[in-house]
Amino acid sequence: MGENTKKKLLLMGAVLIAVVSLPVGWYFTLRLGVYVGDDFYYKVSDRKYKKNRSNYIERISDNEFRLISDTGEKAVSLKFHNDLATFDFSDGKSYEGYFDEATETFRDEEGMIIGWDSIQIVGGNEPKRISDRTYCVPLFQIYFDEGETRGIWYLQVLGIILYILGIVTVLYPNEVHFFLISWKYDYPELSESGLLMERVGGIVECLIGIVFMSGLVVLFMN
Repeated sequence: MGENTKKKLLLMGAVLIAVVSLPVGWYFTLRLGVYVGDDFYYKVSDRKYKKNRSNYIERISDNEFRLISDTGEKAVSLKFHNDLATFDFSDGKSYEGYFDEATETFRDEEGMIIGWDSIQIVGGNEPKRISDRTYCVPLFQIYFDEGETRGIWYLQVLGIILYILGIVTVLYPNEVHFFLISWKYDYPELSESGLLMERVGGIVECLIGIVFMSGLVVLFMN
């Protein structure tokens, strides 16, 4: 098999990997949803946000929601009076306050935080128990249709750039290595070990690019 044929096959494989990685990254990191504590609930419709089959939020009506989790089911209603909102949960708990957009917290009239979106209760091997307060912020976001994404689009752009640089380095290690410094040498050419190390570096760049393109970096961070 000739050198040009090998390069063409490698390039075709690289393009195929990119074609698969980019949609996967978009699907898992750039879809809208809300955070319920540390967990992300994807928006699957205007009335449903879902983490998995056992954990999701349904909007029953404009001001009523159904909360399904590993520990059971709850209903909650949202009411507004003047500038304050009240969440009434079916377990008897009630919280009144306002949503602070700057800090993304639910606060009472005096400005004290009463709904913090990262509080979750876990005991041993028991199912994760989500406090009622934790739901206040994501329910506000759902009510006003102000979801967020798990990732940021420019991470995928960074991944594409790293991936392309890695592929070019693997295909043309000598040219990449001497790209800006060839003028210093009469015969700018790497040794066999130098070519190997340059290609290894290119492969590492490709792998990092795939991690960013496919959204794995966001999943690891979460």
